[in-house]
Amino acid sequence: MITKRMKVSIAMALLVSMLIANAGTDTDINADEMIFVDSSWLAQHLTDNNLIIIDARTSSEFEKGHITNAVNIPMKRTYKPTKNIYKIGDLRQIQLLFSQAGIEHNKRIIIYGDSTYLNSSRVYYVFEAYGHKKLSVLEAGYPGWIRNSTNPVSTKTTKPKVTDYTPRIEPNRILSKFEMQLAISDADKIILDSRPLDHFQGKASVSDRFGKIPTAINMPANDNYIDVDGLRKLKSMEELTKMYAHIDPSKKIYLYCNEGLNASRTYAVMRLLGFDIAQYDGSWYEWGYDHKLPIESAEIRD
Repeated sequence: MITKRMKVSIAMALLVSMLIANAGTDTDINADEMIFVDSSWLAQHLTDNNLIIIDARTSSEFEKGHITNAVNIPMKRTYKPTKNIYKIGDLRQIQLLFSQAGIEHNKRIIIYGDSTYLNSSRVYYVFEAYGHKKLSVLEAGYPGWIRNSTNPVSTKTTKPKVTDYTPRIEPNRILSKFEMQLAISDADKIILDSRPLDHFQGKASVSDRFGKIPTAINMPANDNYIDVDGLRKLKSMEELTKMYAHIDPSKKIYLYCNEGLNASRTYAVMRLLGFDIAQYDGSWYEWGYDHKLPIESAEIRD
């Protein structure tokens, strides 16, 4: 007998297959659901007028070499400019940052970073949290791009034309501490921990408490990738689908990690898989230091 959950899983698998088939061949860069693109695709569309390429690496890395015509938005500039507060920048901060980078609502944004996907996925998440619809992450990042010597690179910094970009907060993408508390006892929510296993098990921590948010299950962000000829790439869709087969796609997924980076990597992958997801931006750094909040398998440092 085919259950409702099985029907949902089958439908999601079919959708994922369609998205992946289109990702490598789609010539319409206005398609909303191209979560990842590869270097071959970008090389073919590099001069398209309705494309903006964002380099999410540091300014010094950008100056040493970047994809031709790329604009630099260092990932750290998307955080609130407050020491030890790892949260997404407020509306005014993001408006200024994106406007100065020449971002326009009707253009597709291609985001790349280094080989870790940390900076590119985080900037991808920020764009989504503030309502931009046409977004893609470049698979294998800058290392993958320069692997092909015919792909154009530059050390020239072109100052983009300033725009009047108006970000729109997507409340279904950004989670507060209070919302995470409610999710612990909500059967329609799944809390997913993207930290390394030793952090999930309480053997390591970035805060003064060790453990996890109650009911959370562990899916380390690194498990989404595989090293191929020295480049980090997404695992095959067959592998990813199997990895996430135990996650009920009919439920809302609440992600967290330590400081919002690993959760962003998982966020992009789960968007590709068709899950309904949101990210707790304060993550374990906020939750772990707040001793009023519950944790499991925890101990206090001396």
